[in-house]
Amino acid sequence: MATGEKALDFDYPRAKEGGLDAPFMSIYVAADYEARGAKARADILIGLVESLAAQHPDKFETAYSPKDVRKIHKKGKIALPLGMENGSPIEGDLQNLRHFYDRGIRYITLAHSRSNHISDSSYDINKRWDGLSPFGFELVRAMNDIGVMVDVSHLSDAAIDDVLATTRAPVIASHSSLRHFTPGWERNLSDDHVKGVGENGGVVMINYGSAFLTEEANAYAAPRDEAQEAREAEMGREMTPAEVTAFRRAWREEHPYPFAGLENVLDHIDRAVELAGVDHVGIGSDYDGVGNSLPVNLKDASSFPVLIDGLIARGYSDEDIGKILGGNALRVWEEVEDARRKRKMEQMLRSLQNQLSRISIFRVRSTLLRRKLKLRGGAALPLVCDIRYEDQVEAAVAETVKKFGGVDICVNNASAISLTGTEATPMKRWDLMHQINARGTFLTSKACIPHLKKSDNPHVLMLSPPLDMSPKWFAGHTAYTMAKYGMSMCVLGMAAEFKNDGVAFNALWPRTAIATAAVQFALGGDEMMQASRTVDILSDAAHLIFTKPSREFTGNFIIDDNFLYENGVTDFEQYRVDPSKKLAPDFFVPDDRTPPPGVAETLMTGML
Repeated sequence: MATGEKALDFDYPRAKEGGLDAPFMSIYVAADYEARGAKARADILIGLVESLAAQHPDKFETAYSPKDVRKIHKKGKIALPLGMENGSPIEGDLQNLRHFYDRGIRYITLAHSRSNHISDSSYDINKRWDGLSPFGFELVRAMNDIGVMVDVSHLSDAAIDDVLATTRAPVIASHSSLRHFTPGWERNLSDDHVKGVGENGGVVMINYGSAFLTEEANAYAAPRDEAQEAREAEMGREMTPAEVTAFRRAWREEHPYPFAGLENVLDHIDRAVELAGVDHVGIGSDYDGVGNSLPVNLKDASSFPVLIDGLIARGYSDEDIGKILGGNALRVWEEVEDARRKRKMEQMLRSLQNQLSRISIFRVRSTLLRRKLKLRGGAALPLVCDIRYEDQVEAAVAETVKKFGGVDICVNNASAISLTGTEATPMKRWDLMHQINARGTFLTSKACIPHLKKSDNPHVLMLSPPLDMSPKWFAGHTAYTMAKYGMSMCVLGMAAEFKNDGVAFNALWPRTAIATAAVQFALGGDEMMQASRTVDILSDAAHLIFTKPSREFTGNFIIDDNFLYENGVTDFEQYRVDPSKKLAPDFFVPDDRTPPPGVAETLMTGML
């Protein structure tokens, strides 16, 4: 590749001759690697590109951003940005997306020749997901968040629809031509999808393979394959790989391949410009990817001047030619990076606004709640209390008893969260979580117990999870899990300790994310809110708990929808914030707590 000694479509001498400054290097992982070492295969291929740049630093340099591309070009070298063709190396783990981003991957073609765990493929008759998989939707959003371009080439029509409906940044079709010229072939983009990519702000990059360009070349393989099958039937067995190669070589000699030409490439560009606009068309030549099927006079990277002459003859301006030859692709790459930075800034601003307005929000909400309760014949006593401090908790309980004459129910919902690993968790954060979650629950319950003993049906409810000791609940955030489980241990111990006193201690935990301020400001913003259930599901479950006889119903670790279903509730759609969005599962739900009928289909998969 560096010397041009081997017959490649792309190498250094040919690229310099053709004026190619920044080819995306395809980290192509075949479909056979799905669930069979795809990540390792991709890492090896990335290493090969890195090795090429390291061995020939005067010719090549790896590029990680559009800024890098321009800087490397000024040095007179060829920039090598990386794209991954086939998303199988993600292996269902969003941490692998971060891994490959750190290694330089800046676009991912979600699937290739077969449907995978992310998306259906245009080549695969088995459309297992009818578009994107549940994990595929998550991956598209995560790619937007991290700044990796989503590539819709190779995807089924339904999957492209899903991508365009989900993405919050422009997408690319890195090497797809137009179905208008190859009717019925799903691998090429329909007119609607060309328009859709344009409306999304993305870019359609025309593939040079003759089968992508003309109906005649696209149909060439069918009779050859039929003839091969007939020959195998005569032989009574399948051909060996060597026999297949020999048969196809002989077939090609007898039936010359109908190579496309420059005019066919230009026809595709013209129609794409007509449908999507000149700002949304590019070149996805697929050099070294389509075998011996490249158009006449466009056989390798040295031939770009031929394409440029053709574009000039078709009336394209210098500015528009610059866009088609790479400007549009760079613009999309920059916009994807800008979208990532914008979302990060929005998250930071939301967090800051939340911190600055927390006190005023509490006052507004408590005032509204008090008014609502009063209208319904009730009363409220808003109290500001830091549950880490014993004197404040005891004073709050005393004020409550003074106003209402006692305590019948205590709900422990105060919680601090930090989903950080052990090395990334400062001890101050560890102390805060344990002081609020475990100590605060113990202290508040302790202060209420003397008054609860006097109640006819006393209940203490912890918003805390079942004590499931699966390592997966600890591995990513041991400190938080320990603090949260501390609340649940209070249920376990106090339920037994105060059973004879008739004081019930139970834990309630949601199966899914709940649309609260914590989710809005700390765990995912508006997107996560849309993938949540409303607080009504917890309030309905809590109300049912509080109506149970405290002497009989204690020491339970309850999952909200299971409990409601057991008590006659079958409509769980009423609790979804946005019925069109899959629900994000919460942490800590044990595997044996299966969802009620119809709920499993509404849940995202692959998150936890």
